Amino acid sequence: MLIDKIVDYCNKEYKSENTKYLCKKCVHPTKCSGSCKSCLEQVHYPKRYPDGLRDYNCKNIINFYACTYLYKYASEIYYLIKKSESLNEIEDLHILSIGCGASPDLMAFEKYCEEKETLQTIAYFGFDKNELWRPIHEEIGEYVKNKDNMRVKFRDEEILYCNMLFRTFTIRNK
Repeated sequence: MLIDKIVDYCNKEYKSENTKYLCKKCVHPTKCSGSCKSCLEQVHYPKRYPDGLRDYNCKNIINFYACTYLYKYASEIYYLIKKSESLNEIEDLHILSIGCGASPDLMAFEKYCEEKETLQTIAYFGFDKNELWRPIHEEIGEYVKNKDNMRVKFRDEEILYCNMLFRTFTIRNK
């Protein structure tokens, strides 16, 4: 499944030899603690850390985040969509994800479709202005190449500039 592939990829990236050199050019607003867990806490709880980190600004944090939270977020979304009674009636699922990050929503829908053994197709358009998610998006794209029922498109720019792109993607892929 996609989620296993992405967590494995992120784990390898996080533990690679090159990882320890990524923080040498740290852009942390104060001083990097050397702990991705601490940096993530600063991003998630800015009131506790007024001078702390404000965004996922390094590959280490991105990979650590994915390994730590993907299963949790994907399962929460999965359990929510599993409760939907009308979702079975939709043949083609068109998903627009704003601030998609590592795309846990796509992973939840993949599990849903596999479990239901439906012929539903998934067209996923993910936006995240942070280009550091791009390697994960590329891994997702490679995975989807082998799936007949899934199509993905990612944009690492503000969604306000991409309204027409989404319409084009949806129309072309029908």
